[in-house]
Amino acid sequence: MARTAREQVLSGIIDSLSGGRSVILRGPMGVGKTHLLGEVVASLRQDGWAHTRINANVATSTVPFGALAEFVPDGEVSNRPALLRSITDALQSLGSGRHHLIEIDDAPFLDDQSVAVLHQLLADSTVQLLATARLSDRERAALVGLWHDIDVEQIEVQPLDERAATFLVESQWGHESEPS
Repeated sequence: MARTAREQVLSGIIDSLSGGRSVILRGPMGVGKTHLLGEVVASLRQDGWAHTRINANVATSTVPFGALAEFVPDGEVSNRPALLRSITDALQSLGSGRHHLIEIDDAPFLDDQSVAVLHQLLADSTVQLLATARLSDRERAALVGLWHDIDVEQIEVQPLDERAATFLVESQWGHESEPS
């Protein structure tokens, strides 16, 4: 049986990550970037990868290290280089010697300091990144720099074709769908 275009994209993403590249999924709102991200994460976790989810959102986008707040140590945080290193070390340790995937939905909402941490992690080749971004999102200069400096593979996610949509409906609800 021939694979759907979406299955080919999924396989390509997993191959890229397994080969040491990071990937950003781009596309308009509603095409399934987040769903695809979840499928990739589930597959890699099944293969033994460590996984860390970073929550990028509007509320934390203007707060330094906002997306990484759970990794900010208690106490004095005025020494930014030490804080950057501390957060980077905390994230590196989560890999426990395994392949380590960092997942970020809506990456354009990352603050610049969180991007700096990711830049350090990716430059050290200790993790692979899988992120999503809407085509319409305006990205901060730091994030654009990250995509180019680390040579992140950018994949444009297309809407499902009729065959793929039918397959998705049938696989989710376990029966054939009625044509409209």
